[in-house]
Amino acid sequence: MADTVTDGEREAEEWGEVDSLLTAYARLVDQAGQQSLSVESAREYIAELLLLGPPGGLYGYNTEPAVPRLSSSELEDLRTECLDLEEAGGVEQFELEVEEEMDDAVRKSANISSTDVLRGMDMQGIPWHSLQFRRSVYRSERLATFDSFRNLTTPLSELDPLVQPVAMESGFFRFTHTHRRVHCTYAHFQLRRLLWCTGSNSLYYMQNHALHHYYVPTGRVRTVMDLRGNAFAVGRTTVGTMAVGHGLCVAGGFRGQVVATRLGDGSTAFARRVSLAEDAIVNHLDVLPDSQGTVCIYSSCNDEFVRVLNAESGATMLQTKYDWCVNATALSPDGRILAVTGDSCSSLLVEASSGVKIASLPGHRDYNFSCCWVAGSSSPLVATGGQDRCVLMYDPRFTSQPLFALRGKMGAVRSITPSPDGRYLVVGESADFARVYDVGKQCQTAQEIDFFGELCGVAISPDSQRLFLGLADPTYGGILEYKIGDGNPLCSLNL
Repeated sequence: MADTVTDGEREAEEWGEVDSLLTAYARLVDQAGQQSLSVESAREYIAELLLLGPPGGLYGYNTEPAVPRLSSSELEDLRTECLDLEEAGGVEQFELEVEEEMDDAVRKSANISSTDVLRGMDMQGIPWHSLQFRRSVYRSERLATFDSFRNLTTPLSELDPLVQPVAMESGFFRFTHTHRRVHCTYAHFQLRRLLWCTGSNSLYYMQNHALHHYYVPTGRVRTVMDLRGNAFAVGRTTVGTMAVGHGLCVAGGFRGQVVATRLGDGSTAFARRVSLAEDAIVNHLDVLPDSQGTVCIYSSCNDEFVRVLNAESGATMLQTKYDWCVNATALSPDGRILAVTGDSCSSLLVEASSGVKIASLPGHRDYNFSCCWVAGSSSPLVATGGQDRCVLMYDPRFTSQPLFALRGKMGAVRSITPSPDGRYLVVGESADFARVYDVGKQCQTAQEIDFFGELCGVAISPDSQRLFLGLADPTYGGILEYKIGDGNPLCSLNL
């Protein structure tokens, strides 16, 4: 009677055959000279491209979920492929096959690392090697043809005298990973505040009207709030915006819904419609303590109201009506002044406790969708971003005109995010570009991050060490991760 073969022994035997095939395949890599690697390095490189792994993980790396293994038919295909390549002499055919394997690896891979980028892979996995044009050519075409949405037709050149020259630098943040397991989406083309970071490794994002938590080290995704049905008794909720902080995850819907879930136990804090108006899209949410230390939810709505809600009960503590749809608010560091921006070329500063107007902030040439407070040399400054592709910076003590303007590269300014330590200001456009400005140098220097796709949101870790960008592209999207720069060459790559 033949000895019984265990599953583990069979798996090890199959891996041994795959290992020998990879070694043969790797020699062709070395012969072709495309990667300038040793046979052993090339063998490891090809193994990574093919997403193989012996029991326990590939070369010491354990993955969750498990790395896909080759089926019997795939194993036979690889065996045939190696033989064919050897008979053909290898080089030209090898180039084609490696490109195909790389494309397949990109489609399956959860992450693209900085090591992959240094080896020549695009950080989003775009297979430029198999396209008819290079990245630089496509970038030029997109810059020339991109149509950035505007509500008004005022010439943008009117802001030219205010635009501050900016020197481009590269050492602020360095690329580390593209997290491709995460699929970010957005529901409204003008609302892009759908990515939050509550810890160095803890992210929250929206995908198809459900809010998820993503733990970076393991790649684990957990659903925090699913609003696709009517589980919260406020009707099916199309999520336009979200906020996370102070133990709460809050979603805002297209029909005035505001739903808050406690992060600790997943229970519902409250779920209600703050407005029954016909146009009641909740455009912006924040969870912040007021000047007395009470945690509140600040809700900006298309019905022209800003509402301050009790964070536990959802009860309206204050509501103030304005003359236009309110798209965003930002509370001053001392909690006393609220910056309010919306469907207007001017923004407002109001008393946070009463909604009473303090000052107007004129200057934009189209509607505004973002604002924040920025550390200044003597007092905090206010930044507003609009569809005129500019960020305008104001001193709240002298509001008759902006101090200066920061002009974007291609699209409307949809998000402005200061780092918690006050060193940087990250400006996210609707698509393709984000800029990191050095606040200490009065925003006269910046790092430009260049990608392809619609931007869902920008988030910075509480320790200001990590920057995350959420991309909505269904094929080449995910979350781009950057870490504070240290002279690493990846800071200066044309990504």
